[in-house]
Amino acid sequence: MASEVSIDLIQLERQLHDLSVSIRKIDARDSWLDVETASRELANNLRVRNGPGISPIYASSGLSNLSFSAADNHTILGKTELPQTLTSLLASALQDSHFPVENRSAPVLEVLRAGANLCMDHG
Repeated sequence: MASEVSIDLIQLERQLHDLSVSIRKIDARDSWLDVETASRELANNLRVRNGPGISPIYASSGLSNLSFSAADNHTILGKTELPQTLTSLLASALQDSHFPVENRSAPVLEVLRAGANLCMDHG
């Protein structure tokens, strides 16, 4: 039986926030590749409501013995800067256009996936 790997979703949120800030200063191609990777990882981990019994969010804070559902991850991340960060990244990628330039299409797709999966219906 394969063991599940815990992903620290808060760390991914922080990484995206830091990338958003750095992209506003210096719009580097490598930063957009990092946005794509972090957004993909976040989106993939927000796809399901009921994940592993231990919340990845609390793993890095020393509270990993607590049990939470993945729906809690959606709520907790929704209360962070993540929604604003995703909005900022989209604005930076589109640069007043309706369509991203070719090398930003994949990062935009992953940012949109992360936002959509974050907004999963909680009811």
